[in-house]
Amino acid sequence: MCKFSIFFVAFCTLLRVQIIEANKICITTAPTDAPTQALSAYWVQVTGSPEEIPEGALVGGYINDYPSYGDNDKNYNVCRGFRGGALTPGKYGAFYVTAYDACTIGWGGEEFHTYEFEILVGSGNWVSSSGSNIPPNAVPGGESEDGEVLYVCRVNHSGSVIVGKFHPSYSNCFITYHGYESSFYNFEVLTYL
Repeated sequence: MCKFSIFFVAFCTLLRVQIIEANKICITTAPTDAPTQALSAYWVQVTGSPEEIPEGALVGGYINDYPSYGDNDKNYNVCRGFRGGALTPGKYGAFYVTAYDACTIGWGGEEFHTYEFEILVGSGNWVSSSGSNIPPNAVPGGESEDGEVLYVCRVNHSGSVIVGKFHPSYSNCFITYHGYESSFYNFEVLTYL
């Protein structure tokens, strides 16, 4: 059995949160009868330029109703950023470059774009879930303003697969779509391999 902790250092200046040290996922493994594996994903700080997206950035979904720009594809990478005192998982797509250059996250029913964020690098499995069910080895994606761990989730919506935050106490995966945050009872949660 693994226990996960997320550590980050941040400071606020004029209502702007700036990450000053990349988040680290720390692992403590208790003895088990089954073989254990090293965790397969970690967070890397970026500022939104497609050239800065690290090699091996985890693709969490795609969009079918947004025009593609240049040679960029329509895949979403898993990202996370701050909003309203919460560190929230979301989506980053290189095809958004001309418009946003940002991690798109949901908070309070709306869609927000944060320009200082982290990208998840590595690999994982997507496991079906619903309600408040947290699958074993779920990837912690952040923390709510109340201190609850938020997980990385995704849903099929309008022909797209969209990444968002799984908020267990609300029993839903929250995604953003066309400027709004929507919730879904049935979804997938990202787990470590």
